[in-house]
Amino acid sequence: MPTLASRLQDAFPTPDQVPQEFRVDPRPYERLYLIDGQIRQWTADFSDISSPICLKQGATHTRPIIGHVPAMDPATAMKALDAASRAWDNGRGPWPTMPVSARIAAESGQLVTFDQALASNLDLAPGLESFTMDSPAPVNPDAAGKYPIAMPGQTKAM
Repeated sequence: MPTLASRLQDAFPTPDQVPQEFRVDPRPYERLYLIDGQIRQWTADFSDISSPICLKQGATHTRPIIGHVPAMDPATAMKALDAASRAWDNGRGPWPTMPVSARIAAESGQLVTFDQALASNLDLAPGLESFTMDSPAPVNPDAAGKYPIAMPGQTKAM
């Protein structure tokens, strides 16, 4: 009968056993962050984000790096937290209670009337009705590994 130690050793995959489509490349993460509705660029250090899933590396187990976050100083972190708290305000703040047209304006930089929004042919989720767990990802990174983000004045809203 296998021991607990041997069962645990066999329970975790090695890095090469992880299917290619589930491997994460932590390098392409953006340096952008948001405070009080302004997109800013982080120019200082980052902290690594480790996977909660261990991989077997010889006789040991490691948690691979799957991303990075700005290693904010306490003042910047509190500024970001305060801004997010104000925007959310327990579900009663400006972001969750904002009309759809205002969210479109915030993401696109374009003022949109209700009639314009209703008349729009823009499909924000093409093929959603036939999307399954086996469907390819609806959004993919560009050649540099970066995912598209909404940019006021550039993102198409209508």
